[in-house]
Parts: sequence; structure tokens; C-alpha cells
Amino acid sequence: MFVKKTTIVFAVVMIFNFIFIGFSNAESNVKDVDSMNYAYNSIANLIKQGIMNVDSKGSFYPNQTLNKFDVVKIVAKISGYDEVILSSAKEGTETKINLTSKYKTLLGLYEKKFKDWDSTANMQISFLLDKGIIKDTDLAKFVIEYTDGEQVVKSMTKQEIAIWIVRILGKESKIAEYKSTFKFTDDNLIDEKNKVYIYYLKDIGILKGDDKNNFNPKSVIKKDIFAILLDRTLQAKGGSVETKTQTVTNTTSQPEVVSSDNSAYSDKKVKIYSGELEKLYENNYAVKIKQNDGVSLIATLGKNLEVVKQKQKANVVDIKQGTLIICIERENNIVKIYITTMDEINSVYSDASKEIMSQGLEIIEDNVVLKTNTDVNKKVTDGILKQILISEKSEITIQSADGQQTAYKLAENYEINIGNQKYNIYDLRLGQKVKVTNNGNEAVKLSIETQVIQENYKAKIDYINTLESYIRVINTENNSVISKVYIDKNTSIYNAEKGEIISIDKLEKNKSIFMVLEDQQGIRKLAKSITILKD
Repeated sequence: MFVKKTTIVFAVVMIFNFIFIGFSNAESNVKDVDSMNYAYNSIANLIKQGIMNVDSKGSFYPNQTLNKFDVVKIVAKISGYDEVILSSAKEGTETKINLTSKYKTLLGLYEKKFKDWDSTANMQISFLLDKGIIKDTDLAKFVIEYTDGEQVVKSMTKQEIAIWIVRILGKESKIAEYKSTFKFTDDNLIDEKNKVYIYYLKDIGILKGDDKNNFNPKSVIKKDIFAILLDRTLQAKGGSVETKTQTVTNTTSQPEVVSSDNSAYSDKKVKIYSGELEKLYENNYAVKIKQNDGVSLIATLGKNLEVVKQKQKANVVDIKQGTLIICIERENNIVKIYITTMDEINSVYSDASKEIMSQGLEIIEDNVVLKTNTDVNKKVTDGILKQILISEKSEITIQSADGQQTAYKLAENYEINIGNQKYNIYDLRLGQKVKVTNNGNEAVKLSIETQVIQENYKAKIDYINTLESYIRVINTENNSVISKVYIDKNTSIYNAEKGEIISIDKLEKNKSIFMVLEDQQGIRKLAKSITILKD
């Protein structure tokens, strides 16, 4: 009964969508885009094909920025999503349920972590994951969370959409060695790993620069520019939306992965990447890994996961927080983990790569950061943190004891440490005493001098994040907000009303508490004890 209702409702939604597009596909209905506008023809073409539309007033809103959820919904359309779902609804099959089930665990983790996650796009995200147009690593950059608990849905940038377009064209595996003789004036602002995508699309006429030959890679995509890029992409593909029906495998439970028997796999493609373990989720079904660009990735573990340490079998529960690991991923699950160190990572990576090749597998993504010989040129500088610039190529300014200020760009695989704990750039505060390990003008490591202050508060719980183990509270004495108070296994939480010790998942919003916490120089606030007061 549930399946039938779901299918019928979805079919009605799709039919309504087609009716609305049909109502909107006349060029004269685009009220807020002049016919002389550079994007007009592209916008009109996409509206005619039902890929983009106007609202009931005929407005397109060309200057509206697009976040990644917006882009996913549109890219799914040109990739055949509507045809697959509509065909499924007519035939009474369960494509919607099967697709959602296949990625249920992965998307569920992001939904729990981010309150601003747009779950209405989950079907389209699942569809594009299935087609390889987006990767599970891309999902970590749909929403970002700052240290004060604020969550921001990220807009799509020009260099990010370039990668997606190449995948839409089915050219990603063919351009790995692509060389272009052209360079944009602001080539130095383009991330190195994205250049091959951008210059390939430039050479085939999809991407262009401005009147000063700048690409502006980090500028956000607006609807009018996106319409132009999609129109050119469709022309490069042959001028129309995909209509081929896709068969989706029924996977009503987490896909079974791994075994050393290669015949258990239908896909011979694997990904290999490195990072530090941030969290092992309950029942060992997923891990959270901090990658070298500072972005955390949540990945599911295969049922027959293999863990190797120093060429010996190990157990996943033996991997401690902060441990450096190399992961082999296949069919959206991690099938093998190598426990390593920075000193050993090159040899471990070599062994892993040889094993993959010996099994006749193809590495389609390699994001392992190896140790280089540049370590011999590193120097250590003491100073005070005077400026923090956060961007895709972040920068800090340090003032030494003699008053001289020096700017350092953060290296791609930079580290920020306080004692034995690792942090990211959002945890930095101006005025902190730091030791900078630098290689020329690049900072590869920041060590913050630890100063722990113990404080007591009467407060009221404002927000609870059980996934990341922290709460946000309001200090009742001055109404100030303490944005993130972390709770670990040593935190004592006592319910004075019931006279019992409880866990974080038993905390309730708006409850009055007395809290003792440790403040590590304004970076991390850790609750030592929390007492829930009687009302």
C-alpha cells in the first residue's frame, strides 16, 4: 500500500510539473529578461525544453544565486531524471524507493548533521550519484558549519560547476592528461586540480572569460550564467535532454560490499584517499574522515571491511581518533582501510596501489597526500596571530616579537594543533600565540599555545547536536550565547530532578543547567560537568 501511494503521489507531482512548464514555455512569458539580454536565448531554450521555468508571474530571476541543491535538481533534469521517474510511475515500479534506499545511509548522515540539508533534493542527488555526475565526496561541501554552530548552504562556484559539466558530458575519465595552450589571466586563482576541467571546457567553447580574460573561478553561479552554461552543454551533447530510461537496481538495504573475491563486484572502479579518522559511528556502519583540505567526509563501511596495520589484519574499532588512514572505496562503500602514519604513508600507498592493480581494478580518483622531501626546508617561527583570511586558499598574518608582520598561505595539507588535538582554521582566534612551521611563504603547521580556563555558568539549553556531541546554551546571567560546548565520554551529566546520570541524547531543549567547562584559549569549550536543575 505504501509503495502504491508513493508512486501515485510522485506521478501527480511530475504531471503538475509538466503542466507548469507547459504554461511557462513561451518566450513572451519571461518578463524580467529583456530579449536583448546576452542570456535570453539560452533561457528561452531551456524553458522550452522544460529544464528551467518561470514563476506564475512570468519572472525568471536571472540574478538569483544558486546553491548546490538548486543545481542538483536542474542537472538531474538534463540527465534523464524526469523520464526515469515518470516511466517508473506509469509502470508501477519502485524506482524512487530503490534509489533512495541505495543511498539512504549516506544521505541520512548528512540530514542528521545539517538542519539546513534540503531533503527534497535527495532523490535527484541519489540519481546523480548513481550516474557518477556527482560523487559522495561532493556532498561534504553542500552545507558547511562554522564553529559557532551556524550552518550555511553553499552556493555553487564557477570552478565547481566545471567539474559537474565534464561529468555530464561523460568526459572525466578521458581528460586526465588533457593539455591546453590557453591560460586565463587569473590562472593562479584556479585550484590546480580543477584546471584540466576548466581549460577543456574553454577549448570546446562552453566556458569563457570576461573582457579582461579572467575566469573568476570562485565567483558564485547566478541563474542567467547557469542557463548559458547548460545551453552550451546540451549543444555539446547533441542538443537535447536525455530520455533513455535507466534501470535502477533494487537495494532496499545497505549495498553489500567487499570480499576479496572480485566476482562479487560488478564495478571495477575504485577510489583511494587519505585522511584522519574523526569519528567511528555506532555499530561501525560509517566513519567521518577529515581530509587534507579541511573538509570532513562521511562514508559508509562495507560489511566485510578489511583493516590492515603494518601488513597485519586489524579491527576497525582499534582505529583511534586522529589516526591517519588510507581508504579504498568501491561501489560507494569503504572496502579496505590501511592504518598508517605520515612517515609510512608513501610505502603503504605503494603497496595499496600495487594490490589494486594486481586485481585488475581501475583507480578513478586518487586523493592520497604523500610525504614530500620539502620537509628539510621547514622553519619554525613564533608570533601572535594578527589576521585570518578564510578562502579556498586561506592566509594568516603573524607578528613576531620585534613587531614585524609576515603573511603565510596555508599549505594544501596544513595542520592546526593545540596540544594533541587537531583543529581547523575556523577555530583560530586573533591574538593567539602560535608557532608556525613554514616552508617559504607557506604554513604547513600551526601550533597554538594552550591556555585552559575553567568557568562556571548557569544557562539554558538552546540547541543539541547528538551527532557531533555538542550543545549550544544561553548564559542566563547576561543572555550571551555560548555557541558550542562539546561533550565527551568524561563529561558528567546529572539530572537533579530524577537523581540519575544521563547521556547527551537524554538532554532536552530549554532545560536550565549548571555547567562547569574548560575553555581552551577561546577555541574549544569542553563541558566537564552538566547538572540539570529542578524547575
